[in-house]
Amino acid sequence: MGYEKSGFKFWFVIFIACIPGVICQLLLDDLADKYLFTPVSVAVTLFLGGIWMIYAENKFRNKSVGDSGLNVTAKQALIIGTFQCLAIIPGMSRSASTIIGGWVSGLSTVAAAEFSFFLAIPVMVGMSALEILKIGGMANLTSMEIIFLAVGFLVSFLVALIVVNKFILYLKRKPMRIFAVYRMIFAVVVLAAGFTGIFH
Repeated sequence: MGYEKSGFKFWFVIFIACIPGVICQLLLDDLADKYLFTPVSVAVTLFLGGIWMIYAENKFRNKSVGDSGLNVTAKQALIIGTFQCLAIIPGMSRSASTIIGGWVSGLSTVAAAEFSFFLAIPVMVGMSALEILKIGGMANLTSMEIIFLAVGFLVSFLVALIVVNKFILYLKRKPMRIFAVYRMIFAVVVLAAGFTGIFH
């Protein structure tokens, strides 16, 4: 009985964390794709996002407390969910946004990473459902397309499960600064590719 209550509480907290993202996705998704999905805007977002990651880690990481993503409160979930809205901007990492949101709300890096992984499950389902709705619903998909969609989702989930364990082990020992530097280097590559016309 206690396990059922704790399980219900955890997924209810996940539900709360999804609310800001759902609202942003429904209201701003088309606008973001239309106006922000350009090489210059993506490069700028990648670069500024890298700077933001370094700043957030220096300011919040050492002050964080907590030990598990299973013990996130509703208030913390709402903060993390609000930060997740930033991922609607092309070039902004969902996982980085939610982990930083976890730091700001007082979670340890490991707890924030764990919660970010669990939060990704309904997010992946929701994004897939939204894309299906955009093309007119399941009725417009062939049997093979449905199979490919299901297999793709399953593979993505299994890969994420493997990667998150390695990622959490890494975060226990080392900072996220390397990912921020990668973003900034990749931003220069994207910007150069945009100016040379590779994306046209």
